[in-house]
Amino acid sequence: MSRPPSGWYFPLLCILLPAVALSTSCRQGIVPANAIMHPTEENLPAPGGPRVHADTVLSGVSDPQRAAAWAAARRAILDAEVVTSIGTFAGDGPDVLGIVGDAAVDEDGNVYIQDNTSDELLVFSPSGDLLHRTGGTGDGPEEFRGIRRFVRLPDGRLVVAHGGGAAKVLELGAGGYRYTGLLLEDQTTEIPAIIDMCAVGDRIFLHATNLGSADPDTYRVIREVSADEGRVTALVADGYQSEFERDRQRRSYGNIACGAGPPTLVWTQYYFPIVKGYRPDNTLLWTALIEDFEQGLIYQNNARSSSVHPIGNSQEYLIGVHALRPGFVVLQAVHQGNPPPGEGLASMPVLRMRTYLLDQETGNGGVVSDDLPWIAWIGDSSFITVPSDPYPKVEVRALSPELRRVAQRDTMKRNLTRTTEERETR
Repeated sequence: MSRPPSGWYFPLLCILLPAVALSTSCRQGIVPANAIMHPTEENLPAPGGPRVHADTVLSGVSDPQRAAAWAAARRAILDAEVVTSIGTFAGDGPDVLGIVGDAAVDEDGNVYIQDNTSDELLVFSPSGDLLHRTGGTGDGPEEFRGIRRFVRLPDGRLVVAHGGGAAKVLELGAGGYRYTGLLLEDQTTEIPAIIDMCAVGDRIFLHATNLGSADPDTYRVIREVSADEGRVTALVADGYQSEFERDRQRRSYGNIACGAGPPTLVWTQYYFPIVKGYRPDNTLLWTALIEDFEQGLIYQNNARSSSVHPIGNSQEYLIGVHALRPGFVVLQAVHQGNPPPGEGLASMPVLRMRTYLLDQETGNGGVVSDDLPWIAWIGDSSFITVPSDPYPKVEVRALSPELRRVAQRDTMKRNLTRTTEERETR
């Protein structure tokens, strides 16, 4: 029998046992006796739903071939070897990186790096030579203010989200990447504050929590956007349910991943051990619960106020999610400890970076490792990790050929099934 996530039952102890209210996890604040704990009941997964177990064996999947494919995918992640490493400790070259906020690899093995410190996008060859450099802090066509995320489309265009306005579309020309327009440029009154982006082919999906949050009945946190027309074509994923708009926005904050075959959108909630899978038509496929997750205290002092989240003590956050063919999802959670006495939140140590692998069809999953660095991107044949100690680096790790063969077989199987279903409906 599995136990509930520790982050859920410990806040309850803070309420039920006054003596515990001054213990380690409860020093974040004195929780009133009538406090309303979050996530609230309407935001919890249904009982008996899929689980992401704190185990290295997949449970809850009846298909033995699928379970074997999960084990093969897990092993491929663990056995992946670093084939390209970009980043150095000293000097004035472009490979002296600041805070790496995103990264990707194209079909030629070129490595794209988003440097949040300089508001730049850097493109390196597989051998580490700088090919292109665009951006910088400012308001010019190819400049950004608070660069956040980027996606690369099949035709080579880049869609770059930043805090200075609508996302920008860049196209590679003879002199490097050049600005070609804005995404959602017609929405002058409501520019999405993009938190994350992903793409399936040329279909772009944005995660933003600031649009439509005034109406809790129609609040959605993922938007499909046409890169060519700059308009919203679909609204996906019900946001966090609350009567307070502030909570709907803040507690819906998270990350998204775009899985193929059939298209699946996965949304992770930053503060809570909850993961949801959707179709692009807003059909909810599953809501999974992560076990052994040390959630921080989030509560309302009373029914008349929005929630608070005292920080500074040991707690865990979901910080990233990526699709992995054939039909899997990789997500990561960081567990941060108490800061040293007299030091600020920036010095909170990382106690654990746990990587999970989920089955895209069911939401069930298990643990890959507690030792992998942050994963910035996953493709069909490689993925990118970003270790930061002793200095920032971007490492491209090659996945095993066996996983690629499994992905190819899975794609053929899905295409055959889809063809058969289409024939039967004629």
